[in-house]
Amino acid sequence: MGLDKPHFARSLLSSGVRQNVELLHLIACIVIDYEVTDRKLIHGLLTKLCTARQREVVSRLLHLCRLYPSLARLSDLAVVWRDIAGWMHGEIDPESPSANQQLRRYAYFCLSFPAEARHTFDSLNAQMQSDGLLVGSQLLSIIISPAQKDIPIAMTVRERVEADVHLSWSDISNE
Repeated sequence: MGLDKPHFARSLLSSGVRQNVELLHLIACIVIDYEVTDRKLIHGLLTKLCTARQREVVSRLLHLCRLYPSLARLSDLAVVWRDIAGWMHGEIDPESPSANQQLRRYAYFCLSFPAEARHTFDSLNAQMQSDGLLVGSQLLSIIISPAQKDIPIAMTVRERVEADVHLSWSDISNE
C-alpha cells in the first residue's frame, strides 16, 4: 500500500498542524523529491517558506515550478523569483575565492526564470554593473533581452575581473 504523497504533504501543510521551519523543509523535500505538482499546495508552501526566509529551499521549488507549465503560472511567481535572485546576488562576495562559482550559480538561476519575470531583473542588472561584475552583468542583460544583439559593457566602474564570470572558450590571451 503506497502513500499518496500530495495528500500527505497537503495534510502536513494544513492549518491544524503546528508548523515550524523543519516541517516546512520536510514538506518541500517531499514536494521536490516526488515532483508533486499541486498548485495550491506549492503556492501555500512557497508563501510560508518565503515568510520563514528559507531561500535555498524556495530556489529549489522554483526550479520545480519551471519544469511544469501549470506551476509556472502561479500568482506572484515572478516576484518570488526576483527576490530569490536578489538574495543570490547579495550572497556574491567579489573578494571571496568562490565568487566566480557563486556568480555562475546566480546566472544559471536567472537563466531558468520564466519569460514573464524578465522585466523584474533590471535593478539586479544595474546592481551587478555597479559592483564591477561587468561580464556577469552583460550575461544577465542578454538573458533579460534575448532579442538584443549587441550590449555594450559600461566601463565607468572598477572592473573586478577575478570575481566576474570567466569564459575559457573566449580567452584569446593564450593564442
